[in-house]
Amino acid sequence: MDAFSSGLIELAEACCATRGEDLPAAVRARAIGILADDIGAILSAAKEPEIEAAHAAALRRGSRPEATVYLPGLHRVAIEDALYLNAMAGCWCETDEGYRPVTCHAGLYVLPALLAEAERADLRLDDVVRCLVLGYEICARLAECFRFPTPRVHAHALFAPVGAAAATLLARNAPAPTLARGIATAATLASIGPRTHLARGYLSRNLWAATGAVAGWQAAGMAQIGIHAGTEAPMDVYGDILGGAGNVSALTDGLHEGWAVSKGYHKLYACCQHGHSAVEAALDCASDPAYDADRIRVIEVETHPLALGLSNPSPETILGAKFSMEHMVAAPLRYGHGGQAAFSSVALDDPIVARLRALVRLGPAGPPADPRFDRASRVVVHLADGEALDRTCLVATGSPDRPLSDAAFLDKLRDAGGEVLPRLASFVETSARGLGNLAWRDVVETMRGAARADAHRF
Repeated sequence: MDAFSSGLIELAEACCATRGEDLPAAVRARAIGILADDIGAILSAAKEPEIEAAHAAALRRGSRPEATVYLPGLHRVAIEDALYLNAMAGCWCETDEGYRPVTCHAGLYVLPALLAEAERADLRLDDVVRCLVLGYEICARLAECFRFPTPRVHAHALFAPVGAAAATLLARNAPAPTLARGIATAATLASIGPRTHLARGYLSRNLWAATGAVAGWQAAGMAQIGIHAGTEAPMDVYGDILGGAGNVSALTDGLHEGWAVSKGYHKLYACCQHGHSAVEAALDCASDPAYDADRIRVIEVETHPLALGLSNPSPETILGAKFSMEHMVAAPLRYGHGGQAAFSSVALDDPIVARLRALVRLGPAGPPADPRFDRASRVVVHLADGEALDRTCLVATGSPDRPLSDAAFLDKLRDAGGEVLPRLASFVETSARGLGNLAWRDVVETMRGAARADAHRF
């Protein structure tokens, strides 16, 4: 057996042997945060016209009610529709959680399938948490295994099928050999989502995770009945075809010594995380008493390689703005924040933002003195009188080395939950208090503030 297959089987065996009680309290709490944050990310897209149209189309089909779409109405639709809509909406506003060491949004890849399976099998909250932690572990380790020197295909396209397959099989308590084969099969269903399409703002980018969610869920079912690839298949796809490094040891190094969910980030700003340090440096400049947007002559931005690949001074869509370094600096300078309103259609068409975008000059930052600072940015705002406002952000807020405060995170969840899930933040605050045996359907009811009489309440 080849080294990759051996590593994948060992990883699958370790995950299948892990019980909920094996997870440290801090890991469980972190998983609860990811769960709530990514459901909030789905809800944050509720008023986007394209999401409203896709949601309405699914409801018109009148399919069998199998799984919840976490959008207004909390309608239940066919599993495939729920997977697709939840994954598409989850990445739409760029507010979902992500994995910091490499580009990988493992929560987004795992949760759509996991939430559907939680309803189908009436899983408890503890079961959902366990499957999220382990599915996240699988996704993150595969992403670590296949680092790409120059990323050309986006992680949503590469790893969403893997996360969905892993979540589905973990939720179904499949044996380790089936889990390994399902993961391998899902890897062969990866799509080719060009990373260049991010800065171009093509909305088709938001379909990559959605297509992967359905494909991975289907691959899991096929693996259970004997239709699968060989366990070496991910190496064929990510290594031989796409040129990933193939660091096989990443599959098994330090199993149970640390958990991938602990290395993730929560977003304070509604744009690509690669630009968050530039957003913060720009906000620091805008807070200076000498700052005056009308007097800006040039905006210099020194940043890291991943961010340098996101240059687009004239984005045409909201998604394009979220992946435009020029907009990620200009909009915060204009509005004094980096929230969703700074990346709205109003901000996109704002003549002041357009003028500031045109003044941005991007350049490379020097090599980081510390590995934690590999996504640092420096912003220098040159004013007409010759004064320069110079700010550097080494680590963006929300990163593992500089986490969001509890208050800021709960505020984000309250805003995202809105009227649909008004107790989303309360779920995070109280989930450790004996709610592990609560069925997932009842958890959703408590988030709505409408729990059944026999259910625990927050």
